Amino acid sequence: MSRRVCLVLVCLSCFSAVLCGQTAKQIELLKKYADQGSAACCYRLAEYAKAGKLSKNAKTNQAEYNRYFNKALDAGYPKAKLEQAVSFLNGRIIRNQQMAYSILDGLLTVPISRDFSQKDLFEAYYWVGYCLENGKGCSVDTASAYFYYRLASINNTRARIALLWRMGNEKDKNIPLDYLYKIYLDDKSTETLNNVRSFLVHFNLISSFSAYLERKANAGDAAACKILAENEWNGDLFPLNYSRALKHYELAASMGDAQAALKLAEIYSKTDLSNKKKGVKLNRYATFYNIPLNLSKAEYYAKVALHKKETRNDAALLLIQFTKEKLAKYPEPPIGAFEAETPVIHKSGPPLPPVPGQPIAAGRLNKMAPNPAAVYRQLRNELFYYLMIAEDYTAARNVLKEDGDGAFYAKNIYLKAKEFRKAHVILTAAARAQYHSRIRMAANAGYPLAIYEYYLTPEFAAGRTMNYSKLIEAALQMPFPELSEWHWNIGFWFLKDGSDRNPAQGLACIRKAAEMGNPDALEFLMNLYENGNKTLKIAANKPEAQKYRKLLLKHDIRMTKEKVFTDYLKGLASMTKRTPEDFLLIFRALGHSPLAELHYANLYFKGDKDWKISKNPEHGLNMLHFAVRGNVKNLALDELEKHYPDILEKSSVNRMLHYEQKMLPLYRKLR
Repeated sequence: MSRRVCLVLVCLSCFSAVLCGQTAKQIELLKKYADQGSAACCYRLAEYAKAGKLSKNAKTNQAEYNRYFNKALDAGYPKAKLEQAVSFLNGRIIRNQQMAYSILDGLLTVPISRDFSQKDLFEAYYWVGYCLENGKGCSVDTASAYFYYRLASINNTRARIALLWRMGNEKDKNIPLDYLYKIYLDDKSTETLNNVRSFLVHFNLISSFSAYLERKANAGDAAACKILAENEWNGDLFPLNYSRALKHYELAASMGDAQAALKLAEIYSKTDLSNKKKGVKLNRYATFYNIPLNLSKAEYYAKVALHKKETRNDAALLLIQFTKEKLAKYPEPPIGAFEAETPVIHKSGPPLPPVPGQPIAAGRLNKMAPNPAAVYRQLRNELFYYLMIAEDYTAARNVLKEDGDGAFYAKNIYLKAKEFRKAHVILTAAARAQYHSRIRMAANAGYPLAIYEYYLTPEFAAGRTMNYSKLIEAALQMPFPELSEWHWNIGFWFLKDGSDRNPAQGLACIRKAAEMGNPDALEFLMNLYENGNKTLKIAANKPEAQKYRKLLLKHDIRMTKEKVFTDYLKGLASMTKRTPEDFLLIFRALGHSPLAELHYANLYFKGDKDWKISKNPEHGLNMLHFAVRGNVKNLALDELEKHYPDILEKSSVNRMLHYEQKMLPLYRKLR
């Protein structure tokens, strides 16, 4: 494919989510290059036709699909050939099935490119295995079929399911559960859910899988905890149990899972977010069974979810509703509620807590006071804040008008900046500069959201900005719950150079964040005691550093500190005695960290007495395939090449030859 056509396809993919008029322009551009002989553009048009986007008439779409698909096929476009082969296999014509195997076998030599991705290649591997297992267009060869299934299992759910059923007959039921967890974690489609349910029922493993997930949850795996909660709440994989589901949702939320926090906010407020109208009006009459209404808990969990990108909008909608309900209790605004308010910025930085280490009260400047006017004004402040987070700028503008526009100057500047940004779907360089200028004005005027946004800009990083006291003061004004990230940020800012620097208070806040399990704070303290710091008057203390290292490994449930985990695994190999706690650290990371999977796989090649793991090279090999990703991809492929012969019987010359001549080159192709 020419460079020009490649550029066109890249541009089209970048703008695939824009308006219908632009989609029509994309189609016209694709047609132009398709007429010039681009097989890639022909295939893309066939996809549009299949989705019913080329015409409103179904027959026309079908005709266009056939035309463009056949043109791509005639040009030898690999994705079209793969689609044709799968179509042949799903049909009933024997001759076509024989052709399918021939097509698929030819695709195994196609180089990975934009036209035939690694995912497409894994799909081809799976279908070759399917043909060999079922004798579709070839002789039945189960042993060879599982070679291809294993190779495809690196990134193909159907291949993983095929291997899972094979493992179901193993005596050690913990083995398929490791594998099953990874399948469910990576693909929650309806097809996969049905396959998982069938597997659990067939082998009577429902309670075993529930217990396995419980072990993972207790080891600190938030994803396993949420899987338990979801399925106990919905009854998909496990029996309905609302009290257990609630317990697991709360545990997942405490581990930082935003979706779990949002679900708890729904449950405790009896709100059904799936029944919202126009994104604003919520159903506050959902029963959620016998769980009592608890608006304080609902508000806390909604605020936790508010600060995570994936749940921010829905959490804001909940908080808008909660705040409106509080405001509805006032028949009319209290006297003095709309007096001008000026953010208080202390020249020497914010007031410190009276005792070092004592947490700064979240939302200190917004704390509800007995004065009704202050309480009312605070609620109006929060309503505006949540509306801005939800990007409902029309409603936010109405709030300012009701409150008196002039009295909220900083908010007005910030709102105008966001309205300007919304009006520019695609920011030009000039518009971007104008937007940043408006944000800087709002930040200098003192509005906390503007200060936070400006803090993330290059200008702030370059030091051409306000001092850190404004940033800290903004954090104190935001309606945050007491989260470890909040204390870590405050502490980190106190350590920055400038007039606001206060090392004692910074360390106190960081220690508080570390007590709450914040990985950044734990890593900071680990390095601080590892090397010592004269400025902070901390002497090097190896035992103290090791204490924080262990805490970091325990609390870094999202595996964000990969280097620390890597160093730990390297040291683990030289240990003469490993503890159950060491095993839990690896066990918790299974499914999330390729490093953990690589180490765990190697345990099965030799067995491990300390952790009561029996030697099982087959399972080790299966787990190694999960590790072929990220920055350990090539290392995992090296291990596969090294250990694959362990599961091949030395007497089976044909299997060894098949691996060395056919399969080994395919593995090497993935590098």
